[in-house]
Amino acid sequence: MICKLHRKELLRDRVDNRVGYPPGPPEGYMEASRTLFPHSNLFSIGGCLVPQPKLVSVRYCPECRLAEQEWRSTREVDEFWKV
Repeated sequence: MICKLHRKELLRDRVDNRVGYPPGPPEGYMEASRTLFPHSNLFSIGGCLVPQPKLVSVRYCPECRLAEQEWRSTREVDEFWKV
């Protein structure tokens, strides 16, 4: 798979699978995720009613991760959303 935004091959990683009822994402996050870092996948949001694995496998774009980290560095985020 290729990131259409950055034209980079998606790599594999194992990331934290966060469970429960998270607070809403930081203001502007959903739009930024769609347009600036669609394949960042710094963590996964799992279910809350049945046991979930601690780590899950994801595909990610290294450029998307850099873009998300830059975006996050200029905003306050709830503890749930911190990476």
